[in-house]
Amino acid sequence: KTMNQEGGHPLAREFDVVHVMSGGFLNLYQLLFAGVKINFKTLVLDSTPILPKPAAFTRFARAYMDSVGLTIIPKLIPSPIHQAFVTFRWSLQSAYIKLKHQFLRFVCLLGKRKAASDQMKKLNSQAN
Repeated sequence: KTMNQEGGHPLAREFDVVHVMSGGFLNLYQLLFAGVKINFKTLVLDSTPILPKPAAFTRFARAYMDSVGLTIIPKLIPSPIHQAFVTFRWSLQSAYIKLKHQFLRFVCLLGKRKAASDQMKKLNSQAN
């Protein structure tokens, strides 16, 4: 059912159930964070991971590079080194995100940043 009759956002909708798979939760989160009015009674998260394991990602990346003509990279960088780089980079990015999240929570506790909106609290509760 569309909720755009009153001049709202053209993507605004109302659903009984929202089923998100893989990166779909990120898309839903971005829409809601952007203020698009999407109401739903039930949120179903699919068990498909957003990111694969580093080994699977590395195999895919190397096969993709070969398929588009970037054969020099897989030839120069051995697979174990490539995978170690991917693992290191993901670990570093995860640590950065965790530290940033903890810092922002601390700033919020100090009162220097507004607490989460009701919409954000709803998203967080549904994600947990």
